[in-house]
Amino acid sequence: MTVDCCWKLFRIFVLLVYCLPNVMNSEFKLGMLSPFRHPRLGWENNAAAATIAVDKAKQEGILVEHNISVLWKDDGCSAEGGTAGTMMLKDEDVDVYIGPPCSISTKPSGLLARYWNLPMFSQASTDPALEDKSVYKTLVRLGPPFNKMGKAFVELFKHYNWTQVVIISKRKSSQRHVFCDYSTRSVETAFSENDIKIVDFIPIEAGIADGQIDIVLSRARQRARSELTI
Repeated sequence: MTVDCCWKLFRIFVLLVYCLPNVMNSEFKLGMLSPFRHPRLGWENNAAAATIAVDKAKQEGILVEHNISVLWKDDGCSAEGGTAGTMMLKDEDVDVYIGPPCSISTKPSGLLARYWNLPMFSQASTDPALEDKSVYKTLVRLGPPFNKMGKAFVELFKHYNWTQVVIISKRKSSQRHVFCDYSTRSVETAFSENDIKIVDFIPIEAGIADGQIDIVLSRARQRARSELTI
């Protein structure tokens, strides 16, 4: 995870130096938003990645004439924490936001960044709602967003001339199963925009038993086939 974050941050430095002329020969403040504790997106990963990325950029000759400082706020992977952290970093006059990695934090933080016209680079936010550039004008997501999944499925369905589908997925519960929720919403949106009919949505729980799997698959088969005969 640290190596991946490092590479993403390194790409941010390249973009900033070559695309934003006002940062040349200057003090440059990076405002990092990240949860302090998180199994994949916590500060222990992001802090190490930031240090490695800065060193790598200097070795590559990208930051030779720049003094880079990193300011950090704990966003708690929450909407409240993201909003508070974004505002506090603005008070410290940061030039760019790195993060938040959690979509729930990025939604309000991205709106504030747009209002202040400050770039925001999120390394991991994947909620399909963040794709709307009319809303999140200054947000750049460096990881592959789930919107691409929906578009990929549409192309697959077009190739085989499929026009209807049954979706089986877990739904979001609080902040659990968010990836299942993001991917499902992406697919649902893409299907509806391309006249692919969702004939049934079957919600499942984590740890589903073998017997329940058989029931779910039988329901999916019956629903899809019954629609085909209408």
